[in-house]
Amino acid sequence: MILYLDTSCLVKIYVEEEGSELVQQKIDESEIVATSLIAYAELFSAVSRKLREGQINRSGFTRVKEQIEKDWNSLLSVKPTEKIVREAANLCVRHGVRAYDAIHIRSAQEIAEKTGVGILFLSSDNQQTKAAEKEGLEVLKI
Repeated sequence: MILYLDTSCLVKIYVEEEGSELVQQKIDESEIVATSLIAYAELFSAVSRKLREGQINRSGFTRVKEQIEKDWNSLLSVKPTEKIVREAANLCVRHGVRAYDAIHIRSAQEIAEKTGVGILFLSSDNQQTKAAEKEGLEVLKI
């Protein structure tokens, strides 16, 4: 099985949040962990926000940044091609999801189409998970 993590679930690997344990369990059960390349910037944005809001301290932030850099190459990272972005735009219209959420959904679909392997899509966003499910992905809302 390929596990696809959107950014809301990637953050749970590095910062203890509700659902962190379940995300780690699913990672341990998976053969491949995938995400979109856009998650790299989104992940640093989310962790930086946690620092600004006092949810992590400066040394914790530094450790998290170093761990993200160390882990990133172990992920299957989907590049947001023109095809993916254009099809994600259609998802925005059909389901009312945000643009980056649609890119995550379309990236997971792209992996499924190219590999023929089952994808488990993890997100903590209700609207995104509903859209992903309507688009035929197996979904687990964290």
